[in-house]
Amino acid sequence: GARPSSDDRSTDGTVPSGGAARMSSSDGDTPFVPGAMDRSYDDLPAVFGRYLLLRRLSQGGMGEIYIARVGEIQGFEKPIVIKKILPALARDQEFLRLFVEEAQIAIKLNHSNIATVYEVGMVDGGYFLAMEYVEGRDLRAILERAQQQGFRVPTDVSLFLVREVANALAYAHRRTDEDGQPLNLVHCDISPPNVLVSYEGDVKIIDFGVARSAMQTQHEEVGFGKFGYMAPEQLLKGAVIDRRADIYSTGVVLYELLTGHRLFFFPPDVDHREMIRTVTAGKIRPPSALDTRLAPLDSLVMRALGTDPDQRYSAAEELRDAVQQYLYGLNPTASADNLAATVRELFGEEVGSDKKMLQAASQTDLMPFQNALSDASSQTVSYALGRDFMTVEGPAGLWLEEGALLRGSPTPGGPRPPVTTAPKGSAVVGATRPLSPTERRAAVAVPLATGVVPQRRRRRWLV
Repeated sequence: GARPSSDDRSTDGTVPSGGAARMSSSDGDTPFVPGAMDRSYDDLPAVFGRYLLLRRLSQGGMGEIYIARVGEIQGFEKPIVIKKILPALARDQEFLRLFVEEAQIAIKLNHSNIATVYEVGMVDGGYFLAMEYVEGRDLRAILERAQQQGFRVPTDVSLFLVREVANALAYAHRRTDEDGQPLNLVHCDISPPNVLVSYEGDVKIIDFGVARSAMQTQHEEVGFGKFGYMAPEQLLKGAVIDRRADIYSTGVVLYELLTGHRLFFFPPDVDHREMIRTVTAGKIRPPSALDTRLAPLDSLVMRALGTDPDQRYSAAEELRDAVQQYLYGLNPTASADNLAATVRELFGEEVGSDKKMLQAASQTDLMPFQNALSDASSQTVSYALGRDFMTVEGPAGLWLEEGALLRGSPTPGGPRPPVTTAPKGSAVVGATRPLSPTERRAAVAVPLATGVVPQRRRRRWLV
């Protein structure tokens, strides 16, 4: 949501996504072929499903990022972020299955330190997330600006920021399903580009579910994750990955904040075997080796960075409380105000220019685009809707068809199926009822529609 840094991939040592990526399929390796999902949106504003893309912010390791407005929902005028998933990822059915499955869970996360996801869906064959816009910067941009200015983020501010990250992870890790069974959520990509900091000092994590889906399908060629922040077990085939991987990554972030130096730095052309050997060797200098004033924090940081997961904090709550205990002794009144002051000091006049950009975006006249938005909205496939979209007039669930998840017409240009009217007082127009846990599991288990599917008996369900 916040404005990202210029290039997260090359500086973090992830593999660039350019070129003809090759995707695995049931028929063997298939070369990537450009298609509808590769459409460029360079001429802005541009209609993208139910959204109007206003400005391209960046391209990260997982896809292109735009600031946008919702075109078809009345009463929802605040700017949002559209993250378009890379076409190479969207070509892989196994990734899409995991992506939709994870999205059903991630979109329900409701925590002050996790950026809200409003919708996960598909437009013109391209998959996307609609997310909360956070007015500020991501942590990578903050660290880069600090380095440029010869500025070290104050220790109390660093600890406060990491405490907030650990607080978000603690919430996500302990989430359960409707039956009270642990969901075993793991972020898998806690790194500076995925930590947003607002100009008011709010800290929010993004991309829950996306990184894990890409990781489980082993998409190294499209730059999933940042190798310098990944736990050793994430780099080893067949290793068990649990919530302690997020604790390790949070420890890497804390190390960089405290020392001003990256724990590991791998160039884009790094030999993977060498990288794996370096990370799994566990030869890490404590923070005090770079700054003796950090000696009291050595034990905290080094425990989070244990090569063996059993050596680390067992839970994010434990890491959070350890950070809080030291923070209280250092600065008992440390708060978001201190973090906000640091970010504003680093970015100065850009704070004002960002506000002007947002003001201009909010004043964009949607009337010239209404016809295009209306036409495109009917072709938007919604795999998951957040509660913010379910309390105003707008998207109304999914068509669940045998073998496919669809909203609207199953064939391009085909007749739109009749809409079932919601019971009076229903939160969502057109929704009849929410899925039961059994139906939801069945919904995300069916193959995804990637082309023309036969007309079959349909039933409207809200997933």
